[in-house]
Amino acid sequence: MAHLLAVFDLDGTLVDGYSQRYLLGFLRREGYIGIFRYAVIWLWFVAYSARIVDSPARILRYALDAFIGMKEKDVGAIFDRFFSEELRPRIYPGAAGLIEGYKRKGYEAVILSAAIDPIVARCADHLGADRYTATELVFVDGALADVKDPVYGGAKARWLERERSRSPEGGLRTAAFADHYSDRELLSMADEPHAVNPDRRLERYALSRAWPVMSMTP
Repeated sequence: MAHLLAVFDLDGTLVDGYSQRYLLGFLRREGYIGIFRYAVIWLWFVAYSARIVDSPARILRYALDAFIGMKEKDVGAIFDRFFSEELRPRIYPGAAGLIEGYKRKGYEAVILSAAIDPIVARCADHLGADRYTATELVFVDGALADVKDPVYGGAKARWLERERSRSPEGGLRTAAFADHYSDRELLSMADEPHAVNPDRRLERYALSRAWPVMSMTP
């Protein structure tokens, strides 16, 4: 019997907007980053929305450079506040029900996101996901030291390929949910792809393949 796996993107799919853009505003208001760093990162988000830039790897490392050396418990405290004050209210009301519905059908629910680990971990716990995979922060001797390459674009498809290779006899049946064109490889590999609040390129791509297009609203 095939193992059932439901894979959910986070930003734009389960959350209204970009979690890391909200994090940027929070960190600026709380004084953790200066105006110059804030402006550079904000301009990157504008360029990303306009499809001028793609992979977030370089800007993510730049954004987190201000926190290198911070103790893990202090990082955790910042993200606890950010989640409760800023992000939790922006989770789509239907997100938990969507995940729960697939779990009731026997699917293992996984959140797969390019957002950083402390954000995704809190969302996964709040929404009742079975597990998650996210962009990992690296701590050395209890202090933030680096960030790994983002789980973005083709990295998500490679993650699913690894899941298939580890699946028991009987194989793997997957449902996938995502909003961005960069996730098209992941969706194309799924047995049940769903475009959720898709950007224009993903919507065209989905419709050309007769994929379901879903709408999540605040």
